[in-house]
Amino acid sequence: MRIRYICLVVFLAAMFSIALVRTLKTLLLVYLSSGPKPICPYCGARRIRKSGAALASDRLYRFLGFCPYRCQSCFARFYCPLARQN
Repeated sequence: MRIRYICLVVFLAAMFSIALVRTLKTLLLVYLSSGPKPICPYCGARRIRKSGAALASDRLYRFLGFCPYRCQSCFARFYCPLARQN
């Protein structure tokens, strides 16, 4: 029983770490993109649009100064700083 609990905690910590690293990488790539409109951090396309606030975490990102966007080429969802919105 104790080994299952330890394995579950390690698994959840690993999943959280992976999600955190992916989010930070995405935010860094968006900040480093050039031009007034950000590029998609996954495929590099500039065909993006604002995405609706569908997730609970969108409120947290909005509080931190980010808005959700969606790439129209690869359909990836990412966040963009509010100062760069068009």
